[in-house]
Amino acid sequence: MLKRYRVVILVTALICFAAIGVWAAAAKIMSVQMKVSELRSSPSGLSSVVATVKMGDRMTVLEEKGAWTKVSTESGVIGWIPSSSLIKGTVKVNAGGADAKVAASSDEMSLATKGFTSQVESDFKKQHKDIDFTWVDKMNEMKITTEEMKDFLEAGDVQVGKGGAQ
Repeated sequence: MLKRYRVVILVTALICFAAIGVWAAAAKIMSVQMKVSELRSSPSGLSSVVATVKMGDRMTVLEEKGAWTKVSTESGVIGWIPSSSLIKGTVKVNAGGADAKVAASSDEMSLATKGFTSQVESDFKKQHKDIDFTWVDKMNEMKITTEEMKDFLEAGDVQVGKGGAQ
């Protein structure tokens, strides 16, 4: 009878170890594909920044909600990042190498996803030489902080949803 209990306990322990191994292997690891991106406290571009991550940083995916992914960094910081900032696999970055030269910023990636690249811009300007792009160029150089954006929206009484969490 005692021998039978030992066998049951041994089989149960083996099943538990196997289940833990499967769970650990299922953890989804992704890499940051932007030069720099921000982890936010909630899935919204207006939420507070909890950390800054850079291209090649490895993230453990904890949750996905709309266009946002909740991740944990290797140092244990947890935050939300736009899903488009992540890529499966590993991103190799060589300082000063070809990868670093061709890497895109988050602003460039945002424009590219809208079909607006530097090549498209250049072609458009060539075809429309009569248009003055001075103020468009100045707007491209403007940097607006999250706090400035919140103040602007509040002043205009604009109600903001929950971003990708909706």
